[in-house]
Amino acid sequence: MKRPAFATSVVVAGLVGSLLTSSASLVAIQLDVREFVSQVWFEGMPYEEGNRYDASVVPTLLQLLADPTAEEQRANVVVLLGIIGDERAAEPMINFISQGTAELSMTQYRARSSAIMSLGSLIAKSQNERALSYLIDSMSPQSWQEREIAWNSPFAASMEERDLQLSKMAILGLALSGHPTAGEALRPLQDPPETAADAAFQAEVSDIVSEALAVHSIVAADGLAAYYARQRRP
Repeated sequence: MKRPAFATSVVVAGLVGSLLTSSASLVAIQLDVREFVSQVWFEGMPYEEGNRYDASVVPTLLQLLADPTAEEQRANVVVLLGIIGDERAAEPMINFISQGTAELSMTQYRARSSAIMSLGSLIAKSQNERALSYLIDSMSPQSWQEREIAWNSPFAASMEERDLQLSKMAILGLALSGHPTAGEALRPLQDPPETAADAAFQAEVSDIVSEALAVHSIVAADGLAAYYARQRRP
């Protein structure tokens, strides 16, 4: 059976779009966090609504992340953990990315790829060095093999293709971080390649690097909230 194409361009257009969106109006009453992450947003979780939750809900979110019966909520859980930016979530999110065997369902894959990108949001608020180091290392497709991650993507025909997909998610996560060290890691992707392997990798990620650097620049200068507010302007 032919696998669905991995829509990197959709992720880039949304950097934003597939995980988070801006909302012009906020709900009047803040929902219990379990109810909040059980909602479905076709254009992504509204950043402003997620940003209304504080670190007091992190223990509940970490419980949901560890609960296999909460599979449908986990993508929203990691996105909200990233928005809140509490450092307690960094290691559990990293561990979650590695969990699983065989081929994941689309829901399971979305949760893990969302966790990679959402580490960038967490870094933007907390400057967490563990998450930053993880994303920088994750730019290399080889890093995923070295971590001995046993699961495969429903959008990949091979582990090599999966590794490239996940490295692209790491690049997008670094963009959302706005961290100076992240920018230093991203900019060389536009330099002339030194080896054939570098050239091959840059060719694969060229479609997202320019956008990632542009997003990084905005977040570094103005912050995530201002970045998402800018997305809703006509």
